[in-house]
Formats: sequence, C-alpha cells, structure tokens
Amino acid sequence: MKSNESIKGHSLTLSEDDPVMKTYNIYTTSSLNDYLYLFQYPIRPSIQPYTEESFSKPLELRIKPKSGLVEVDVPIYTQQYYNKERGIEFSKNLENDPTKNKSPILDFQTLNSKISPCRNYYMVGIIRGDELHLSPVNYTLQLRPSFKHLNSLSVKEVPVTGSLSNLKSTRAVQTSAKSPEYSQTLTLSTTHILRSIESEPWTKLTWIDSSSTMSKKIFEHLYSNDINVFIQKYDSKENYLKSISIAKSNHVENDTKRES
Repeated sequence: MKSNESIKGHSLTLSEDDPVMKTYNIYTTSSLNDYLYLFQYPIRPSIQPYTEESFSKPLELRIKPKSGLVEVDVPIYTQQYYNKERGIEFSKNLENDPTKNKSPILDFQTLNSKISPCRNYYMVGIIRGDELHLSPVNYTLQLRPSFKHLNSLSVKEVPVTGSLSNLKSTRAVQTSAKSPEYSQTLTLSTTHILRSIESEPWTKLTWIDSSSTMSKKIFEHLYSNDINVFIQKYDSKENYLKSISIAKSNHVENDTKRES
C-alpha cells in the first residue's frame, strides 16, 4: 500500500513523526450477538462503576421484553448525609409499587431506559497478544435516575377540585374543536400504548458482577475461536472503507426489517 494515498481529497500520508508502533490481526465473533447490550450511565462518573468492588452493585434488574423497558435498582448510602425522614416518606409513596423492596426507608435509586437499536456500527474490542477480537453491539441503553417516588407524591398531593375538573374539560373541548376525529384517535392510541406498557409484567433478571467467575466465563465468548474467521487484509484504504460502509448499511437495514 502506498503511503501517500488519498481518499476523496484527504491526504493519508504517513508521518515519520507518528510511526506505526504495532499491528494486530483482526478477528470477529458473533457468539454473543443477541445478548450483548451496551449500558451507558450519562450522569455517572466512569471512576465510580456499579460494581461490588465499589460497594454499589445493583440490587435488582428488571425488563419488559415487549415494551423494551429496563429498570435497575442501585443502592443508596444511608449511613451518612441522608435525610431518613424524607427517606421514610418517599418509601411510603412506593407502597403500591410491586418492584419496591420491604425496607422502611428509600435505600435504593431506580435507573431506567428504553432499549434502542444501534444506528451506528458499534463493536466491542478485546486485545490478546497481537490479536484484536471484535464483537458487534446491536442494542444500547442510557440509564438515568427515575423519580417515580416523587411522581407518586405529586399524584397524592394534587387536589381534585371543581376548578381543576373544569380546566381539564375546557382543554379537552378546545382540542377536540380543532380536530375531533384526530384528537380522539390520538388519545385512544396513546392510552392503548400506555395501558399495554403498564400491564406488561416485569421480568426479573440476575445481575452478575463483573468480577464473578460466571462473568469471566462469559467474557471468553468475546474471543473468536475460529482462526479462519478474520478480517482480510485489503490492498488499499479505499477498499477497506468501502467494505465497512457496506457492513454498516447492511446492519441498519437488518434493524429496520426487525422493527417492521
């Protein structure tokens, strides 16, 4: 391959000040293709992972497979800087929540997210010696705190008065006056979706800590055992870029077919 190749006007000249330090043979594996999810925590520092070592291993993991909803309960440190009076109050607000534990205080925080198919071509890479093993990631989640204990409190505190009923009635009339058929259809559709999501039961899963023996065994599946399955060496950068562009297009197309 020539060192002064260019793609679409962009120079790819290799600089002597930035030499290639190491090369890797690249392998791919799909053994975890249907089970590999990327959990992201946008407001959680990366130096504070939810692990047993950091004393923050998740207490429970739940999923609604049809709706694609995921909830994770993580522990709250209640020994210091914790308002127990408010904790008891918030815990009472979740008395009717089937996912609540039996603690008299709110000693956990719930993170939630909806599973989203990857629109970008994400892969997990593991280096072993001179080998780079890649596994595709098809689904991602961005888990953020849920404030359902506050939502329950708000519902309890809202007084059902005549003025409030009139206000709701007025708004309904104003909306229906603009487009009664569309408004009714939209309301029924939204109500049906919400009821369907609400009625779907939670399926509890077991959270396996990353330091456990089982996790290490599963981790081994990220390595390709077939030495014949590897990304071939390309004779030019243009062909390599073309190949990964085709792979990305096929990936998005497959996700679209699944959704339809």
